[in-house]
Amino acid sequence: MLAALFTRFRAPVRLGVARPQPWIDALPRLALALTLAGALPCDARPVRAALVINELLADPVGADRGAEWIELWNSGPWALSASGIVLEARESDAADGWRLLWAGQASDSIEVGRAFTVGGAYRARVPDVAVSLSLRNESDAVRLRKDRFVLDTVAWGTPDDEVASVSEGEPAARARPGLSLARREDGLDLDRNVADFAPADPSPGRPNHPDRDLSVRLQRIGRALPLGEATGEVEIRLVLENRGRSPIPSRDLTLWLSDSLGALAAPQVPDLGPGMAEGIPWRVPLRETGALIRLRAEARGDSIPENDLDTLRIPRADPPIRLVEVMARPDSAGAEWIELRAGRTCFVEGWSLEDASGIRLDLAPRALLADALLLLDARRLREAGSGDWPSLNDRAGSDGAADTLFLLDAGGAVVDWAVWGTGERGRSWVRDLLVPIEVGLPAWRTADPTPGELNPEAHSVLVDPRERARLSIERHPDGAWVRIPAELFPGRFDLRLLSLEGRELWREVGAVRGRSERWLRWNGRDPENVPCPVGVYLLDLALQPDAGAAYHEQTTLVLHP
Repeated sequence: MLAALFTRFRAPVRLGVARPQPWIDALPRLALALTLAGALPCDARPVRAALVINELLADPVGADRGAEWIELWNSGPWALSASGIVLEARESDAADGWRLLWAGQASDSIEVGRAFTVGGAYRARVPDVAVSLSLRNESDAVRLRKDRFVLDTVAWGTPDDEVASVSEGEPAARARPGLSLARREDGLDLDRNVADFAPADPSPGRPNHPDRDLSVRLQRIGRALPLGEATGEVEIRLVLENRGRSPIPSRDLTLWLSDSLGALAAPQVPDLGPGMAEGIPWRVPLRETGALIRLRAEARGDSIPENDLDTLRIPRADPPIRLVEVMARPDSAGAEWIELRAGRTCFVEGWSLEDASGIRLDLAPRALLADALLLLDARRLREAGSGDWPSLNDRAGSDGAADTLFLLDAGGAVVDWAVWGTGERGRSWVRDLLVPIEVGLPAWRTADPTPGELNPEAHSVLVDPRERARLSIERHPDGAWVRIPAELFPGRFDLRLLSLEGRELWREVGAVRGRSERWLRWNGRDPENVPCPVGVYLLDLALQPDAGAAYHEQTTLVLHP
């Protein structure tokens, strides 16, 4: 058993291929090493071992606490007891430069050719030993030790003096959040961290590189811009990747694409060779508000099912605040500024503005009442928030756009955006809020600047629809005039007059276009041309804007003698 601990195989397991067994040849040397162990100084000495660190997750998505883990791999000929085995992390303040993460117990058995995981659970996969680890994300090192013998050391990130001094060769590259550092060959240690480890999808308790493994992802093509209510479909990309050692022919692969209303048509898929990734563009109908698209794949013989499912939420845009005016080219005495407007009462915390180059301004927390304007001035950056002022370019390229500004909510999702071109000096760009949110540049035009004031012809659009759609009624000698207001979104209307018993007495169907209002005349008669008696009647208005949610309103009309 000791030979299994202090020897290391030099080749991965291959079916039908004889494995070298250097542990047999190593037994005389091992006996000598154990005889001399008492003469060794207190410092731990590195040795070659069959038990190694095989994979680790130092930077999980979200909070790290309790979610990090380290996987050990036994490539020796016998099962091992974990008694006397410890995992340690680099700690400059500790007496010997290391702090204890986990100490093995005699009851912990590490089987041959199997993984042994220490740390937190990962996607419902319970570790062999539950321990709360605390590893640094940017740069750190961990080591596996048995008494005075260092069996393995893994370092990653920036090779500073502290980490470089303990790394096996050059430290491995840091893995981005959510990815693990995994050995390129399970159990095979070349004593060079940068060559032994690479970022990978986490696979605790399983081989890092199985014979067959299909991974799937759903992506929005381009930046995930907000979509208006009128958008009927969206283009996404289905990414299929063969992460195993064997090819996956298309006949062994099945895709299921769906939303909450049921199945969606899925595309044809190609054959996938080892290491091959294929991105398939696909247009998906948006059959519901805030659609959640699901992709599930099944490849015959797939050994890691956790990465065979992905979801992508496609939200509709209904942000509580919107970008309404941008000054990108001020005159010589002025400065750049950005104006937003609240459509409803909200508290802005964690929201931010980001330009096309990634410069970010985190908005200062504040409460905004409905219809309130928020003016951000480059000269008063501290009042605006923290971070850097976006670069508001004012020279258009070949597509007519000079720059783009994105409004992100507290979750980092883009909820609104502004696109403008080249304008005259001293003139701002204002938004036509009647144009759907996803249009971009056509929704913006130049105008005389109105910082801190409502933009011309756009002041009523963000008002609650019940205020926007309120009917005006005027009497005439026979019946009444009903005014469909000019402030409505462009779209169709259906206006009915009903008796209190629900009988339809009059109906008008039409449309509001541009900014024209509509006056409709009811002659005071029912469908049989009989005059209606004095009394109370019900007006029912149904609106279907060209872009936006439908709205329904009812009010009363009283006929006097």
